[in-house]
Parts: sequence; structure tokens; C-alpha cells
Amino acid sequence: MGIFRMKKIPFSPVTLILFLALFALLRFDTAKAMASIPPAEEFKEDPRHSAAIDLLKKNDYDTVIHLENKIINDDPGDLTAYFVLTLAYLGKDNEKMAIRQAENVKKIDPSFASEIYGTMGRYYTTKKRYHKSLVYLLESLKIKEDPEIMKHVASIYLGQGLLKNAKEYYEKLLDTSPDYISLSRIELAEGNFESAITYARKALMEDKGSSGAYLVLGTAYLLTGRTALSEANFIILNRLSPEFTLSSYFLGIIKLVEKDYDQALQHFTQLSSSLPKLKEPYLNASASWHLKGELEKAREAALKAVEADPLDPAAHFALGNIYISRKEYGKADAEYQKAGELFPDLSMPNFRTEDYFRQDNKGVPASLTLALIFSKAGLYLESIKAIHSTIGSRS
Repeated sequence: MGIFRMKKIPFSPVTLILFLALFALLRFDTAKAMASIPPAEEFKEDPRHSAAIDLLKKNDYDTVIHLENKIINDDPGDLTAYFVLTLAYLGKDNEKMAIRQAENVKKIDPSFASEIYGTMGRYYTTKKRYHKSLVYLLESLKIKEDPEIMKHVASIYLGQGLLKNAKEYYEKLLDTSPDYISLSRIELAEGNFESAITYARKALMEDKGSSGAYLVLGTAYLLTGRTALSEANFIILNRLSPEFTLSSYFLGIIKLVEKDYDQALQHFTQLSSSLPKLKEPYLNASASWHLKGELEKAREAALKAVEADPLDPAAHFALGNIYISRKEYGKADAEYQKAGELFPDLSMPNFRTEDYFRQDNKGVPASLTLALIFSKAGLYLESIKAIHSTIGSRS
């Protein structure tokens, strides 16, 4: 069918929406790994360093450096002094001297040097200097494989969207300190839906109230056509995290798949009430009204979608389809032209809607909008079904 091509839809699939949502919903604690300057609690019992540690909390770094250097002059093997000096130099933003402390300790006790490098890495994480943080965390792991350091490395990679790198470290932790929810997020983002489901279920065995696990399960089931299971998980998610309003988006999409347009409208209306500037609920609501034959309500919803994002070709395309059903062909042509200007694959040169659509093809325009919505959501099989229904109606 010439009016709608499936090759290169330029809209974000649900996996991208999900990936962003996961970071909003799930805790990402890397930046909270430690205070700006670590307190070195484990060294408080040594009276020789008590004064320096107290001054460290007051940010009196110069005095700390003076006191600890005196200790090292008397006892070059005092590892605690090197550690406290590292913290002081980090506080002064003197990275070069902090590195020197780690190098000095490496000659005495490599294992302890690993702790210092790890401390430096976590410190730079708190400053959101992730590249520098990785340099020192990885240096720490070269000396000693510490599960906590590996978790930090994995979470930084995940936060930066480097899924392959993150996955490598999370898989190394499976036998000792597994992070099933993070692995499920990665597998879902990579399109490995069954693996995502497996890890999400394991996450729920550890924490039955894991909102992130229900989000992963709901999305993975939706993308594999298991709408009943998907809906069950999104309902639980909605109960656990009512502030996560995008649950309504997923539940509405499920109802569109199930052709329950009244329920779909309830979910999209709820979402637009929570996020009035978001175009998706208006666009999807317009399709629901269109499929129900309520053309004026469909037009009003589509106009709101256009208002929310005038540069969205999908909104103009949906509005054009509504005008076809209303037999306002000139307005339909104008909206198709706008959609084509914004996204050439939707352009239709020398196309006159009045000549193309027969009057008895009542369901075709709405089905075209539905196909586009499903494609945007990553539900490509459902999109193809919707397109096939339009082809059948023209035969």
C-alpha cells in the first residue's frame, strides 16, 4: 500500500521510552556511592590520625597534609597516613599528588593500593567525572577484583549507555553478587526479551516489591505479544509506584491491541491529565476516538497532539486520516503535506486523497493511524496486522 511505508519510522520505539523510564524509576546510586570526602571510619581507632581525620571533616586539608607527612617521615610504612593524604589531596583537587600516594602504597602493599585507587574512583563518581572515575576504578581492579568496585564500574557504564561494557561486569558478578534488575534492563534494551524476563523474575525473588522488575516484565511481555501478562505486571507497577504515570501509556497500548478502545481512552486520558504537555496520550486518544467513529472528538485530540508537538509528523498524519473520514479531503491533503515535509517517507507526490479512498473504506484511515502508533511503540507485528486490514478493505 503506497500511502504508508514501514521501512524507516523515525519515532522512538517503546524500548527507548522504556530505557529512559527505567532510569527515572529505578535507583541509580552511583553518584551517591560515598560522601564528597570519604570519612575513613575504619581508621578512627588509630590515635595518631585522629586529629587529621577530624580536620579532614572540616576541609582543613593543608593542616592534614602537614600532620600526615610528619607521620610518614617517622614511619614510612604507615598505610593509613597515605590513605588520609589521598583524601586531603582529593579535597584540594590535587589529583597528581593523590596518585602519588597510591603509587607509594603500591610498593608497600598492592592490596591496599587497590583500596586507594577505588576510593579515588568513587570520589570522582560523586563529582560526575565518570571517565576519570573509570580510570581509577579499573586501575583498582587490575590489582584486585573487588565485587563492590566491579559494581561501580558496571553502574557507570550502564549510566553512560554502554550496555555491552556494563553487561560484561554484571555477568562477572552473577556468582558472587548478582544484580538481576540491572541485567534485566540491559537485556530488554538489547531486545533479548526472554533473558530480560528471566532476570526480572529472579529480581522479584529477591525483592517482591521491585517496581523496576515489573516494568521490565510488563514491557517484555508486551513486545512479545503476551498482553494479558503484560497488563498484569503494569497493574502491579501502577499500584506499587502510582507516581510512575507512564504505566497508563503501556496499559492504553495494551487495550489498543485488544481493541478495547473505551479502556484505552481511560488510560490515555489519565496520562494526559498527569502529563498535559506530552503528545503521545493525545495522539493515541485520537486514534481511539477515530476507531470508535467519534470523529469530532478524534479531531480535537489530534489537534492537541499537534499543539503539543507541531513538528511531529505522526500527529499531522493522524489528523489527515481523521479529515479523510470526515470527507474533508482538502484539509487531509494539507496535513499529509505537513507530515511529508517533516518526514519524507510519509510524503505522497501527486496524491489526491479524494481519488484514493473509497467511501466504503470507513475503517482504513483509522487503521493507518493505528499502524503508525503500533510501529512507534515497537509492536511491529501489530502494525503489520493493522496495515493488512486496510489492504483487505480495498480488495
